[in-house]
Amino acid sequence: MKGDNDDIRKEIQIMQHLSGQANIVEFKGAYGDMQSVHLVMEVCEGGELLDGIITKGYYSEKAVVSIYRSIVNVVHVCNFIGVMHRDLKPENFLRSDKSKKALRKATNFGLSVFIQEGIVDRNFI
Repeated sequence: MKGDNDDIRKEIQIMQHLSGQANIVEFKGAYGDMQSVHLVMEVCEGGELLDGIITKGYYSEKAVVSIYRSIVNVVHVCNFIGVMHRDLKPENFLRSDKSKKALRKATNFGLSVFIQEGIVDRNFI
């Protein structure tokens, strides 16, 4: 469908714009076949933030500050570049690896849009 193709193109374009940011999953490329488009991104072996919350049950205040700092950094970078993620939640943050010092990285930019100052996306309201 044309709308689906436009959405995938937009997601790829947004991922390319955000490439190289510390708290955003690195976009490596995309390719398609007759049935699907495949996005290739960096491997984040640490799993979803949500899984960590469920498994651990609680975080220390110091750990929560670190998590929030990552989230706020993603919002800041996106806004600076002119992107609105529109789907920030624990499932859309991955840990870069399994270590305690792993970076938390935003992923899933499928609902994201480019924003311009003074222009409201009517689909967002």
